Amino acid sequence: MARRRASRRQRRVVGGDVLRHAGLQALAEGAAPFDIRPLGYSYEEARSFLAATGEQGRAYYLSRQLIPDTVYPPFYAVSRALALWWLTMPGRLYDGAILQRWRWTLVAIPVVMASFDGVENVCIAKMLRTWPDLSPGLVQVSSLATRLKFIAGVIAWAGATHQRPASARAIQD
Repeated sequence: MARRRASRRQRRVVGGDVLRHAGLQALAEGAAPFDIRPLGYSYEEARSFLAATGEQGRAYYLSRQLIPDTVYPPFYAVSRALALWWLTMPGRLYDGAILQRWRWTLVAIPVVMASFDGVENVCIAKMLRTWPDLSPGLVQVSSLATRLKFIAGVIAWAGATHQRPASARAIQD
């Protein structure tokens, strides 16, 4: 029963995130919000997005989208770091021990990713609050933080799947 409730709660959270992005995207005439653009965005793209969203869309982004997105990264970082630490303990997923410095590196990646997400959120909030006075430097920093956040995510995924799990080796042997 508790498991079913947790599953429903998780679906609501994920569904809520998708709906928030979809709502914002609809207000922006189909343009993707800043925080889900893995390749970043230019000053012109940022200006176009903010103009397209209008006053209502910018208020929506600042409150309904950005506030939950500001709370999420620290929880993400802690939960993923603890999960990676636990999963990389000897015997959990792999036969042998993983080098301590490799474990620390894996644990650091979600923290770095959350840090970039935090910088991105601060920059987006400033862009929304200062509109129409949009600073090219601010857009550049925000876009860089977005790209680095996604790069850190790819590195975390690649690092976590670098070795074959012990169970996969046992099946092949």
